[in-house]
Amino acid sequence: TTMPQWFLVSHQTMTDMPFVAAMAAAMALFLLGIHEDPDKLVRVYEVRAGERAYRLSGYHLVLGTIVACSLPQIVYLISRNIEIIPSPFDVRFHMDAFRSGSPINCGLPGNEACRDVVPVVRGLQPGLQALLWLQALGLILYMYWGERRVQRLFFLAAWFFAALATMAKGPAGFGLPVLCALIYVIVARKWRDLLRMEVVAGLLVLLCVAMPWFVAMYVRHGQPFTDRLIFHDMFKRAFTHVHDTNEGDDVGFRYYIWQLGYAMFPWTGLVPFALVQWLKRSEETDRRADGGVFLSMWFLFAFALFTLMLTKFHHYIMPALPPAAMLTGVLLDEMVTRSGLETKTASATERFERIMFGAAGLAGACVVGFVGRDLAGLRAGLLDQVRLLHLFTYNYKRVFPPTLDFRPTLWAFTVAAVVLTFALVWVRMRKWVVWGLLATGILFAGWGIDIYFVRLSPHWGQRETMLAYYRAIQETPGPIIAFQMNWKGENFYTGNAVPAFVSSGKKFQDYILEQKKKGLKTFYFVTEHTRMGNLSTELGNPRVFDKLTTPELNNKFGLVRATFE
Repeated sequence: TTMPQWFLVSHQTMTDMPFVAAMAAAMALFLLGIHEDPDKLVRVYEVRAGERAYRLSGYHLVLGTIVACSLPQIVYLISRNIEIIPSPFDVRFHMDAFRSGSPINCGLPGNEACRDVVPVVRGLQPGLQALLWLQALGLILYMYWGERRVQRLFFLAAWFFAALATMAKGPAGFGLPVLCALIYVIVARKWRDLLRMEVVAGLLVLLCVAMPWFVAMYVRHGQPFTDRLIFHDMFKRAFTHVHDTNEGDDVGFRYYIWQLGYAMFPWTGLVPFALVQWLKRSEETDRRADGGVFLSMWFLFAFALFTLMLTKFHHYIMPALPPAAMLTGVLLDEMVTRSGLETKTASATERFERIMFGAAGLAGACVVGFVGRDLAGLRAGLLDQVRLLHLFTYNYKRVFPPTLDFRPTLWAFTVAAVVLTFALVWVRMRKWVVWGLLATGILFAGWGIDIYFVRLSPHWGQRETMLAYYRAIQETPGPIIAFQMNWKGENFYTGNAVPAFVSSGKKFQDYILEQKKKGLKTFYFVTEHTRMGNLSTELGNPRVFDKLTTPELNNKFGLVRATFE
């Protein structure tokens, strides 16, 4: 109950967030590896524990992390073919078998009945799979045992994070970092780096970190697993429309530009300039110039990939945010460091750059003003105030609670962002204006996390509704039933022990009658407010029909207590 509920706003982001974090780490490590001296050795630290001293370095961190993520999977797979009996001690080998369905809700309406199942591919037992992954892990340890060169460890760590991203989102997690690194090497003409990127080790890391789950799931479930994951959730989402929620919206090229505008507020006005800033340094060889090329390639490929996909949700563009944010940071750093140069001693190039910074501020103020107007404005046909929340969920037609009004705060941040972005034209004060923008961004992030999402989350989740149920049964016990619900919060907050009737009718009425015959007189129901009248009718207008929660607590879901004679 203490978990920040805004983090549970959408199950979609539970995979997108680790995917983006792992992919960003992989990208950064690839870039560091490319620019590292091939002969530089990792720093060694001495750690004392009593009389003993241990020498630790990045070598232990990288290999230890790979082992920590792959070895438990290997051990678990072996355990599926071995049974250890403690008394008398015995070890028995058996074929893999598992149970389908949740042991908590077996037999409850709306849930699969528990049953014993044997794997579809019986020849590839878990123990044999474990041996395959163990060999891959052993080869990695053999190839890198005692490795102290920083560049090789950077690349190995990059492949590890790419494998983690693959676990979250499939081939895109591995393919996008590799593609960006490859294109960067080609654009920067660093051909030798292709031979230094530890490609063989990368494939081995992918095998022992990311592949065990995919292979084990296919062996157990066969074609239904690949049909759902590969062809439905990946292939169809890319090339067809799968449960779209964007009816009436323009889902063409502008779709993610539209969403990136909200996602990068209050920096939105400076981001376009930051994305092309690296072009003026295309002939330079410093790390910042190369980093600009790499980050721009990252943004370009991420934007192109998700724009070309036919199924579009707002949060899909998250992988393009880290490079845009980092390039904007580089731009702000240049504004600060170069604003202190004397105008009289500045070169023509530096003076031109100052003018461009001012132009970026002038144009950026207009852009961020329009974005802020969309975030805060109240106009017919525009879903104001909810656009930030839409970056974390996928059903964009859910009603915004009328009891909440964030417009004054959003307008305040919009005015601050416009004024400060426009003030960048003032060369003498540019350094302090940048610090003001940084403070505004930090305040906006803090407000969004600690106020906006916290106050909105009860209306997009079911925590408060379920807490009301657990308080109510302290006085009047009774089971809770989900009526015409498919939001999954009803499962999460009840530990999956809830009868669920997505559609009602005779099955629902027969179930209630059966429970009444067992002596139950009081029932609790969680449902949407608009369905409560239908619920009362299907229950046959019980003697007591109490609405225990109000739309002020949760404008979508309500808790009802029904009591029969």
